[in-house]
Amino acid sequence: MNTNKFTISWGDFSRYRSSMFGLSIIGIMVFHYFEHIRSAHLLLKSEQFWDYYIGSTGVDFFLFLSGMGLFYSLTKNDDICQFYKKRLVRILPAYLLVSMPFFAWRDFIHLHTGILTFIRDLLFLNFIDHADTTYWFIFFIIVMYLLFPLLFKFLDTASQGKRFLRLLAVLAIYALFSWGLFALNPVIFGNVSITLARVPIFVLG
Repeated sequence: MNTNKFTISWGDFSRYRSSMFGLSIIGIMVFHYFEHIRSAHLLLKSEQFWDYYIGSTGVDFFLFLSGMGLFYSLTKNDDICQFYKKRLVRILPAYLLVSMPFFAWRDFIHLHTGILTFIRDLLFLNFIDHADTTYWFIFFIIVMYLLFPLLFKFLDTASQGKRFLRLLAVLAIYALFSWGLFALNPVIFGNVSITLARVPIFVLG
């Protein structure tokens, strides 16, 4: 009789990471589809289950896998300059290629808000102070790319027993930072809350 038990290890996340990325991206696409038809009041009862109970969890799963991928990357090669170069070269050209035509159309043709708004849009400043979430994910992932090597070094230099305590300390400091931002400027906190709420899941990855 075969008594093998079904088990999942952390290595499985790395081994099947591409497939899980694909599933999370499909989940994100489905969420945005339901989001659009919800705004048009076209959600069926069968679709409301996904919209209400699953929602944007595909984003969280994607970020968890992204954090895990960065961990494995730095474990194999801890050259921080190479890390930054590889990630920024991968994301910035694609971001500019997509965002510049969109913001040019919106700021110069559709809304006539001009060059300053165009620059602020590209630099994510209108996301921070006006809650323009068009490319919030790009802003989030760039910030995480910049901070991740520092977090990795802080956790990796600790012994196995102290690593978990350091992780808890990082999350506690982040909670205090979020609370302080809310206390000092609740408007800015609300504008960027879509990113603030997702930092812990990225760090845990």
